[in-house]
Amino acid sequence: MISTKSVESLTLENQFLREILDDVSDGIYAVTKDGEIVVYNKFMEKIEGTDRHYVLGYKDTEVYNIFAPEDYLRKEVFATGKPVKDRRITYYMPTGYKVEMVTNAYPHYEDGKIVAVYCIMQDIGGINQLQERIISLNSLLSRGTEKSDNLYPNGTKYHFPNIIGTSQKLIEAIGQARQIATSAANVLIYGETGTGKELFSQSIHNASHYKDGPFVAVNCASIPSTLLESQLFGTVVGAFSDARNTPGFFEQAENGTLFLDEINSMDINLQAKLLRVLQDKTICRLGDKNRKRINCRIICATNKNPLEPEFKENFREDLLYRLMNIVLIIPPLRERKEDIPVLCEYFLAKLNETYNTRVVSFADDFMELLISHHWPGNVRQLESLLENCVCYLDIKTNVLKTSHIPAYLKQQFPIKTHYYNMNDIKGNKSLNTLLNQYEKSIIEETIGACGGNLSQAAGKLGISRQNMNYRLKKFKIQTERQGE
Repeated sequence: MISTKSVESLTLENQFLREILDDVSDGIYAVTKDGEIVVYNKFMEKIEGTDRHYVLGYKDTEVYNIFAPEDYLRKEVFATGKPVKDRRITYYMPTGYKVEMVTNAYPHYEDGKIVAVYCIMQDIGGINQLQERIISLNSLLSRGTEKSDNLYPNGTKYHFPNIIGTSQKLIEAIGQARQIATSAANVLIYGETGTGKELFSQSIHNASHYKDGPFVAVNCASIPSTLLESQLFGTVVGAFSDARNTPGFFEQAENGTLFLDEINSMDINLQAKLLRVLQDKTICRLGDKNRKRINCRIICATNKNPLEPEFKENFREDLLYRLMNIVLIIPPLRERKEDIPVLCEYFLAKLNETYNTRVVSFADDFMELLISHHWPGNVRQLESLLENCVCYLDIKTNVLKTSHIPAYLKQQFPIKTHYYNMNDIKGNKSLNTLLNQYEKSIIEETIGACGGNLSQAAGKLGISRQNMNYRLKKFKIQTERQGE
């Protein structure tokens, strides 16, 4: 029999080990032979953008059913009894963000038998993004010697015809962007993550007087502030150890456009230097005393509302006013849901070519599900969902159905099942009466789930705001009207 002291000691040791695991800067994950996930630390939550409560205790085939059965590291380790080292794994999460990791998987033995597999995972997504940006910039510097099939000579890929959609809000945004393109003024683009800010900025560049010049894109959030300054302004010999005479992004974008994405992530001290560039169109390389005049258009973008107080807490107001001379707002997907079918057709054509599939249409319930969703990740999330559905389809499948959505992605679409129990039906009621009661209950519950926001509830149900008003009157539904 185990003494009370021993139990207390083991409990303390277990708590101590869990705290250590949560403080480790690598993802730690462990799974039993039958696939139950028993360890999942905080860094894994950060890498995958989820909560351990939705992972611990579940089977890995439920959480990660994007993999083919033979691709699970657990099965490979149990089959061979050997660790798997430096295995690179890439997949997409429900939000549409790409997850890239290098994984080491090890067997855990008890009494000479493997009973579990534990994995140590290193997030390499940020490293890859920086490497890809460096490669892209080097390509721009040497343009003319090598040409990519997917890029125009100025380093862009998109024009206005590449913006897909027929909704009024999107058409208005495109019309404003076309007018903005004819000006030489700097622009601030506001749009949520995944709405297509770079697509709009490239289109503006290609419709402007700067179209023959380079388009240089910089994500301010992906480069450390200490490195970003030298990348933006360039360096001269002696600026710091191993510094060379190197042109910065401003000089690389000469006679073209410099696109600064996620400008709200820029360090406050660096914002002051950007303000001076906007004011006098000159830059000074790090380590240099002489200022150099530049000629490039600057387009900035943010995924945070610049009018919100929290935005202004970390952003200079004088710089904000300077940027907000021309503002372009890109509508989120939930405000232009009539574009969803059009976008789906466009993405499907590309995916069929990529994965050699032959899907030609969507089941009605599949499309209704997409239209009713809120889409926090916007167009990027929609494209990712479709790719996850298509990439494992049989070549004979020609209709995309809700059953093709991976189980872990279905968690994005909480759908309550409405039904009538025959025992609850009292008296003789016509089918029309029963259907009206059924419809009324769905509308009332949806409005409640949306916190009384009628526009949001209408979007979730896939009906127009006017249609919602009609049904509120028809069924005499009393509600505090929000989102008018």
